[in-house]
Amino acid sequence: MYPPIPLLQLSLHKIRREEADVIAILPWWPRMGWFPLVLSLLVDLPVLLSARPSLLRSPQGLPHPGLRTLRPAAWRLSGKPLQAAGVSQAATQTICAGKRQSMRDLYDSKWRNFCRWCTEESVEPLHPTPQQVLDYLEHLADIPLSHNTILTHVSALSSCTYGLEGVRVGLHPLVSAWVLGHKARHPPVKLRVPPWDLQSILVALGEKKFEPLREIDMHFLTYKTLFLVALASARRISELPVHALSVEPPFLIENHLSFNLAVNQAFWPKTNAKDALDSDIELKAFIPHPSSKYERFLQRMCPVRALKIYLDRTREVRGQNRAVFIHFDPAKAARPVSKATLGCFLTAAIQEAYVILSREEEVITANPHSVRGVAATWAEFARVPPEEICRAAMWKGPCSFACHYRLDLGKNKNSPNFATQLLIRWQPGAVPRNGLGLSLPSPFLALLCATAQQSYCHHAGVRRPSVVRKTRFLRTRHAD
Repeated sequence: MYPPIPLLQLSLHKIRREEADVIAILPWWPRMGWFPLVLSLLVDLPVLLSARPSLLRSPQGLPHPGLRTLRPAAWRLSGKPLQAAGVSQAATQTICAGKRQSMRDLYDSKWRNFCRWCTEESVEPLHPTPQQVLDYLEHLADIPLSHNTILTHVSALSSCTYGLEGVRVGLHPLVSAWVLGHKARHPPVKLRVPPWDLQSILVALGEKKFEPLREIDMHFLTYKTLFLVALASARRISELPVHALSVEPPFLIENHLSFNLAVNQAFWPKTNAKDALDSDIELKAFIPHPSSKYERFLQRMCPVRALKIYLDRTREVRGQNRAVFIHFDPAKAARPVSKATLGCFLTAAIQEAYVILSREEEVITANPHSVRGVAATWAEFARVPPEEICRAAMWKGPCSFACHYRLDLGKNKNSPNFATQLLIRWQPGAVPRNGLGLSLPSPFLALLCATAQQSYCHHAGVRRPSVVRKTRFLRTRHAD
C-alpha cells in the first residue's frame, strides 16, 4: 500500500485497529509525528528504496517531483505482530490474555515514548544496545520521573523489544545496576502520616450539605456513598466500576441490615491474591436502631444506609447501566463510569468535607488511593487481625500493607510532639512524677522515664527489662 501523505496517520491507525498485515511504501521522515506509530507496528527491518525515476510515476507516466526528499522505504507492518511472527490467531489471543488491558495500554504508551526518543537519537527501537537503553533511562531521570515510573518503562521495554545480548532488558546486568543506583540516589518517598483527618471528614459527612440523603443533590449523595463504601471495603478504585461490581441479583444481595457485593468472576484484579475473586464486600449496618441524638448522628456514617438510599434514588435514571456507581449527571448516567471518574469523586468528597470544616487549605495530598491506606491503618488500630485486613483489601500478605500503606496515626501536624510535651510539662525546680513512681530531678531522667512509659503503650503494659534495669539503677544512684 502507498497511502497519501495527508491520510498516512489515519491509515496506520486503521492497520492497528483492524489488525491488518501490510507492506507499505512510506517516506523515511523520522521527525514526523506519525513516525513512532510506524515503529510500533514494525515487525521487520525496513528496506530503503533507491530514488530511481521509475520508482514512483503518475498515471500519465511522469516521475514523482519530490522523490529525493521523499526517501521512500518498504515497511512490513502488522496490527498483530505475534501472528506476523508465525504464531496462530488462537495462540495470540491466549498470549494477549495474560496481561490486563490497563497494563497493555500502559506498556503501549511507554513504548511510543521510547520510539519518539529513538527517532530523535537515530536509534533502532527493536534492537537497541545496552548503552542506548541506559541513555534512555538517563533521559527519563532528567525529566525527572519517579523511580517507580522508570521501572514501568523498563518493564515495557522488556515486553516490547527483542532483548539485550540475549536477555530481557530488565535482567541485563548494566540495566539492573543502573536501577539500583538510581534508587539509591532517588529513594521513593513513602507517605508516613495520614494526608487527611478521617475523624474530621466523618463529622463533616454528617453535616447539612451531606444530609438528609433523600433530599440533597445527587453529586453530594454520590460523593458520600462512594467514600463510605471505599472506606468500609478498603478496595482499589479499579475494583469499584461496572466490570467488578454490579447491581444484578447474583452479584448484589441486599438484606435489611447488610449488603453483600460479590466480585464479578470475569473481573481480573490487579493482584492475583489467593481467593481474591471469592472475597466479597460485606457491608453491615452501623447502629441500625439509634436510641439517642448522639447515636442518630453516628448512624449518618453508615455505609448500608447510604448505599440503600443511593440505589433507590438512582434506580430510575440508570437505564441499562448495571454498575453500582453511576455518574450523577442524568445525561451521563446510562454510560459506564470509569475508574478515573470515581477517583475524582473520592477526591471531591474529601475536599468538600474540608470546605464544610473551613479547612480546605489543609488538604494537600488528597488522592483516591489514600482512602485505602487510611482505612487499613484504622482497621489495624481497631485490632482487626492482619489476615482479615489483607483478605478485605485483596493483598497477598501483610508485607504489602506494612511496606506501602501503613500510616502512623500518632503523628499529626496539629498535635505537639514528644519533645514539645516534655518541655511544656517540665518546669525548673519542679519534681515531675511518672508512671513508674520515681521522683526524678533532671530532664534526662524524665526523658528516660518517658521512654519507659512509651514501652507500656507499645507492649500492652509489658515492661521492657532493659528500661526497667536502667530506671532502677538511676533511682539507686539518685538516692545515694
